[in-house]
Amino acid sequence: MKIRNIFLLLVLILMGVFLVINWGALSTEMTVNLIYTEIQAPLGIIVVGGLGALVMVLLIYMLWQQASVSMELRAAYKESRSARAAADDAEKSRFAESNRILLERIEKLEALMTARSDETLSAVRQESARVEERFKAFSEAQKKLQEENAVLVNKQLGDLEKRVLAGLPAPVATVVASAEVAEEKADAEETGKKKNMFSQLF
Repeated sequence: MKIRNIFLLLVLILMGVFLVINWGALSTEMTVNLIYTEIQAPLGIIVVGGLGALVMVLLIYMLWQQASVSMELRAAYKESRSARAAADDAEKSRFAESNRILLERIEKLEALMTARSDETLSAVRQESARVEERFKAFSEAQKKLQEENAVLVNKQLGDLEKRVLAGLPAPVATVVASAEVAEEKADAEETGKKKNMFSQLF
C-alpha cells in the first residue's frame, strides 16, 4: 500500500473521529444564509456534507484516473508484448536466414575444398607418374652405362693382361724347349752337310 493512500486513510479516520466527538455542536440548528434566502438548518452538517461530497467526487475522479491509467498501462503492455513477439519472430527469422546462409556457404566451401583436393590429388598422381617414369629412365640409363663400363673395363683389363704377359720373361721350360729345338736344327743341318759331303765324295 502506498504512503499517500495510508495518509488519506488516516486523515479520513481523524475526520470521522472529529465528527463523532463534535456531533452535538455540528447538529445544532441555526440560520443559514444561502445568498438568495435564509433557512434554519445545522450548519455543521451542511459543511460536513459538502466536504464529504467533495471528497467523494475527488475519490471517484481518482479511481477513474487510476482505472484509465491502468487501462492505458494494460494496452501499452499488450502492445509491448505484441511488439516483443514480433521482434522475437523477426529475430528468429533473421537467425534462420543467417543459419541458412551460413550452411550454404559451408556447403560451397566444402564443395570447393573437395574440388581442390581432387585437383591436388590428380596433380600429385601425375607428378608421381612423371617421377616414376624419370626414375625408370634414369635406372635404365644407369644400367646401360654400367654395362658399357663393364665391357670397357673388361677390355682394358684384357689389354693390360696382354701387355703384362708380353713384358714378362718366358718361362724356363720354354727356354729349354727352344734350346733343344735349336740343337736339333743344328744337328740336322750338320747331318745334312755331312750327307752332302759324302754324296759329293762318292
